[in-house]
Amino acid sequence: MLTVVGPARITRPYYLCSHCHQGQFPADAELDVGNTEFSPGVRRMQAVVGRQAPFDHGREPMKTLAGLEVTAKRVEPTAEAAGDDIAKRGHHEIQKAIQIVDLYHARQHLWELVRRLHPNDKRSQKAWMKIHQRRLLDKDEIQKLAPSPRSIEASNARAA
Repeated sequence: MLTVVGPARITRPYYLCSHCHQGQFPADAELDVGNTEFSPGVRRMQAVVGRQAPFDHGREPMKTLAGLEVTAKRVEPTAEAAGDDIAKRGHHEIQKAIQIVDLYHARQHLWELVRRLHPNDKRSQKAWMKIHQRRLLDKDEIQKLAPSPRSIEASNARAA
C-alpha cells in the first residue's frame, strides 16, 4: 500500500464464505482501501495533481513534495475516479436544490391559490394552508394535495 509517508505493508483478516467461496477483507471498506493499492491520502494527492497538469507532469510534484514514485498511468485512473465522484455528488446536490426550489414554488402557488379562494379572510387562509401545506405538501403527500378543483371549498364564489 502506498501511503503519503511511503510504502506500507498492511495486514488484515481475510474471510472466506464456505457457501459461495468468495473472499473478503472487511477492514478494507473501513480503511477505504478496497481494490486499490493507494491510501486515501495518496488518492487525494493524485486527484489534485492529475487535475492541475497532464498526468505525466502530475507525478512530479508527488515525487518532489512527498517522495512518492507514481507513474502517469497510476495517476490517471485515480484523478478520473475523483472527477467522476465529484460530478456524481454535484448532480445529487443539484437535484436536492431543484427539489427545494420546487417546494418553495409549490408553497408560493398554494398561497396564491388560497388568497383567491379566501380573499380578505386571513384566518381561513391560514387554516387552509395549515392543512394543505404543513400536513400534505411538506410531508410529500402531493397526491392528496391535488384533488379535483371542484372539490375545493372557497369563500369566493368566482374562485371556486
